[in-house]
Amino acid sequence: MFAQYCDKPFEVDAQTAAKLLNRMSLRAKVLNSDTLYVDIPVTRADILHFCDIGEDFAVAYGYNNIQKTFPKTSCIRNQIGRTLLLRDLLKTIAKTDSPNESRLCAIYYNRTPGFEIIHGLLDRIMTLVKVSYNENKTNDISYHLNNQCEDSTFFPSRHAEIIVREKNFGVIGVLHPNVIEHSALKLPCSILELNIEPFV
Repeated sequence: MFAQYCDKPFEVDAQTAAKLLNRMSLRAKVLNSDTLYVDIPVTRADILHFCDIGEDFAVAYGYNNIQKTFPKTSCIRNQIGRTLLLRDLLKTIAKTDSPNESRLCAIYYNRTPGFEIIHGLLDRIMTLVKVSYNENKTNDISYHLNNQCEDSTFFPSRHAEIIVREKNFGVIGVLHPNVIEHSALKLPCSILELNIEPFV
């Protein structure tokens, strides 16, 4: 009885359980060896579920009478000394299935979104790696911004994909207020994330 709420079940006979619950001002009657009828008084508004009755039973039984055990923690107690880190690195690659990429990320956090500051940073980075801006997409070694994209992370019509050689290399934009609030921030944010692997 009540064992379903415990990792390691313990058993108490129905008569003892009823006696302990009566001690906690819960009128309990034994219906059979596996079932109790418990009448909840109106003064016990804190009892909402079977587990609340189980808690009262545990109080009457005595928490000190319940044997304390620690959960098995193989990550702490069974530590191993690694001679090589290679196996773990291979496991990580197998799980993520993602190649290494050098990525650059910048965020502007202030009273105003500062999109022009982040955009200026993108222009400066591209100037340093000798990739010019070309809105007409005529030059192979150039980039342009695709603002015809959908992403709920950003404010509508205030973000764009960074396209180089017809491939998406990053994103720039103003974060949506919901994302800012969910991140426990209070001011607007503009961000730039760019894969710089092809340029280094």
